[in-house]
Amino acid sequence: MLTVHLRINDSASGQPTPVRVRISTEPEQFAPFGRVLEFAAGRNEDVGGQLRLGRERWFYVDGACEIKLPAGVPLRVQAMKGPEFRPLDQTVTLGPGQMALRFAIERWSEIAKDGWISGDTRCHFLTPHAALLEAAAEELVIVNLLAHEQPFPSLDGTAYTTIPNITAFSGQAAALKRGGHLVAVNTFNTHPSLGRIGLLHSHRPVFPLTFGGNFDTDDWSLCDWCDQCHRKNGLT
Repeated sequence: MLTVHLRINDSASGQPTPVRVRISTEPEQFAPFGRVLEFAAGRNEDVGGQLRLGRERWFYVDGACEIKLPAGVPLRVQAMKGPEFRPLDQTVTLGPGQMALRFAIERWSEIAKDGWISGDTRCHFLTPHAALLEAAAEELVIVNLLAHEQPFPSLDGTAYTTIPNITAFSGQAAALKRGGHLVAVNTFNTHPSLGRIGLLHSHRPVFPLTFGGNFDTDDWSLCDWCDQCHRKNGLT
């Protein structure tokens, strides 16, 4: 096995660009350093930086990574960068002592020229930094990372209430921003019977994030949440 430096450039600029990458010699797959092949994909688990599609494992990288690969066998190298770029799918074989692989991914469309903006209005269980990396790799201008209140079982047997990312709430500002991509942290408010709603671009969180439990009086409605969000200059 060789330690190989992999780099994927934007064909237009010649510079490394964030992508979602997969390298395999079916059925074997390989993970970049700092990543693992078996990773969490459940609720309230850290799911950022990788993607599982059926039996395929994909990894988000900032355009370059190091990875341990076998020499002398065909390696399928795949990279994706959202719908505006042509998928990269090539087969290569490492020679003895080869320590680098270089590829280029090509843009075929640019929706911004037609006045469109690409974005994701709801995601959970990522850190803001992981969300920013994935946004850049999927060519999304904005990602809304929504704090969501829910129970999480602890090792001591107690289901504690957790609200991942609530302390990173940014509302009308960007929690993180780089290279034309930004992550905003807002809230996802839920009721067990009435429904669920994302509250975006509010200058402060709209509380309570949930109500309607066994011992709660249902004195709120989804419309109340919307009204509070609109008073805070937000979107619902």
